Formats: sequence, structure tokens, C-alpha cells
Amino acid sequence: LAWLLLAAAAAGPRLPLPDVSSESSPAQQRHALDVELVLDVSASMHAADIAPTRRERAQLEINDWLRRLRGERVGIIVYAGDAGILLPPTDDVALLQRALTQARGELIQHPGSHVAAALDLAAQQLRGKHGKAILLVTDADAASLAGADVEAARVTAQGLRRDGIPLYVLGVGSAVGAPIPLSDGDFAEQDGVQVISRMHATGYDDLARASGGRFSRVTDGDADWNTLHDHGIARLPGDPIAPEQVQAWNELYAWCLAPALALLMLTGIRLPSVRRTGREHA
Repeated sequence: LAWLLLAAAAAGPRLPLPDVSSESSPAQQRHALDVELVLDVSASMHAADIAPTRRERAQLEINDWLRRLRGERVGIIVYAGDAGILLPPTDDVALLQRALTQARGELIQHPGSHVAAALDLAAQQLRGKHGKAILLVTDADAASLAGADVEAARVTAQGLRRDGIPLYVLGVGSAVGAPIPLSDGDFAEQDGVQVISRMHATGYDDLARASGGRFSRVTDGDADWNTLHDHGIARLPGDPIAPEQVQAWNELYAWCLAPALALLMLTGIRLPSVRRTGREHA
């Protein structure tokens, strides 16, 4: 009987409990949002008015942002005079961090800073998504919003608003500016005069607001990401997540195991035998 009870316990008898929805589980705290990270890799990103350089500081800031994510899918687009896709959307933070190390100006053949082309490409990648946003990380160089580029960027920002894609901009630069270093160790010049790259915060703030987003200068604390992420991206409505049904069970093996062990213990107890002598028989 003990061995039969042990076999029954090993079979795992159980009864189903009522279905339990996983809506209250921690996994449901995931923010199902698609974000296109648009990263400026133009020559002016090598200026050093932001330590150590604009480009290096941008990567440090993006890594800080990635640690704040709660399941958002992020794609990476790099741009200078043209734009290209570096990484399709993923929620793998380690993969995103590796891709950032490969974001260099050499990936884009055309020099310059064509922000409208980069935003158009990002919008194309987000079409058909419900929860979506664009995060633009740039030095907000004044030259990038000069001439016809201003109108092109404005039209693009208005199109983003119509498509429900807010634009959040992190400006990694300063109004004081700095010269643009070249690969040969010299600095960029125009008509014999050294070019100074300066942030055009007002222009990029206007673009962000026109799309329904926000602009923030890079800061040493958390104020920049508090503005752009905590009070911006993190509050956007994400795609609905269908709750999974989790089947719970009431395990009954203990009702077989306990008596089996008790029986085995009883059968294992041996009573001491009494030897009788012949004198006692007499």
C-alpha cells in the first residue's frame, strides 16, 4: 500500500483552480511603444564645447536613457547629409548599446546635416504602429536649419503631428559653440574663416513643439531625461497588451505522500523478540 501511495504521489495528482489573469503580474508593466532613435553623426558632432565631445556625450546620454526603458522597442537611424537605418526596432538593450558604438559619420556618404530626411525616414518606419515616438539626439547646429532646410524641417514636423508621432529632441551642444575638427587635425573653414558650430535651441524647440513633443538641452543631472522621458516618452499611450490566461493548479501529491511515508516508517519498526529459557517453561 505504501508503494502504491508513493507511485500515486509521483504521478502528480492535481485539480485546476479558476483561471487567473496575468494583468496584475509585473510583466504587464511593460510599455509597448515603438521609438525611433535618430542620431546626428555629422562632422559638427565632434566639436568639444560639450565634454568630452558632443558625439561621446550623446552616446553616454543615450546609454543613460536605455536604462530607463520598460520594454519599449527602439530602432536606430543615423544621419548627416543623408539618413540610413543602423538597427531595426528591438527591446534588446545590450544589442542597442553595441549598435551605438558603431554609429559613426563614416556610415553616411554625404556630408552635412539633413534633419528633415532623417525624420522622414523615421516616420516611414513607424507607420502602422499605434504607440510611437521619435527621439532626436543632435547638436542642433544652426547651419542645419538654414535656408530651405528650415521649411523642409517645419513641414516634416507638421506631418509628424498629423501622423501622431511626437518628436523629442535632446540638444547636445551650446550657444557658445566650438570649431569643427577635421580628420587631418585641422578645423573646418569657410572662405578662410574658421567655422564655429553653435546650437540653435529655439529652432529645434519649435520643431519639437510643432510635432507635439519636447526639447531639452543636455544637462549634467537628470533634468534632461526627466523632461524627455519621464514626463514625455514614458507617458505616451502604448500598444494594448492582451492579458494572458494563466492556469493555476491545486497540487494534491502531499495527500498520497504523507500516508506513504507513515506506512514505510511503521513497517520499518521491528519489535524486540523475547527468548524464553527452559526454566521459565517449567
